[in-house]
Amino acid sequence: TVSGGFWNDGWALTPTPNASDPQSCTITDGNIYVGIDSQPLVAVHYGEPRTDIAGFFPGFSNSGSAGGAYYIDTTALGNGDHQIGWYVVDSCGRADGIGSRFFSVLNGVNITTEAAPRALGADVRAALVVGDAGPIQVRTDEVTRQSVPDAQGVHVVQIAQRSRIEVELPKVEGAAYRGGEIVNGAERALPLGSSLDAARGVFYWEPAPAFLGTYELVFAAGDGPPIRVRVVVEP
Repeated sequence: TVSGGFWNDGWALTPTPNASDPQSCTITDGNIYVGIDSQPLVAVHYGEPRTDIAGFFPGFSNSGSAGGAYYIDTTALGNGDHQIGWYVVDSCGRADGIGSRFFSVLNGVNITTEAAPRALGADVRAALVVGDAGPIQVRTDEVTRQSVPDAQGVHVVQIAQRSRIEVELPKVEGAAYRGGEIVNGAERALPLGSSLDAARGVFYWEPAPAFLGTYELVFAAGDGPPIRVRVVVEP
């Protein structure tokens, strides 16, 4: 549980592909990123000396300067649970997500408890009504495609664990989006670790390892029809 502002510290190393390969892979400042609640990645300051890492892992190109840090202002996140993860790219073009964690923010005397934003109004069963809000843009692992709903009016997105998705919803002039997850006919908040840019209509999610299976999501803006998105997280 954290409050106020603090430095999130970490480290990263990368090996040369194999012992006979003369190419030496390395990590440079500007190629490590952090994402909080799966929002767009932000660069982490990298290259600080870490004598502990140098002692445990000698011989890597970055052994002497493997440390990185990112300053987190928790007052911009709101009280409650959040997810953080780092994403590393080395000079050989290899990339991986590391250090995914859940953490809780508690600022002030009392935790502010607000009802989950309503996507569908009072009647959650409206989510089952087929709407026609047009196609959406889905971005998974750097590949963007256009999605159209199936016969039941649902956009189906399949991703593997540790993959990252961005769902760009149709633009609605002058209206902000709301979103939720439908579980047993009841609306809940969006999955932990995801986030919705209400003004731009973009949903971000990089499911943590604990998430597997099917997640029924629904979004709405203004008086427009509900947009149903089924995210299937596979091993």
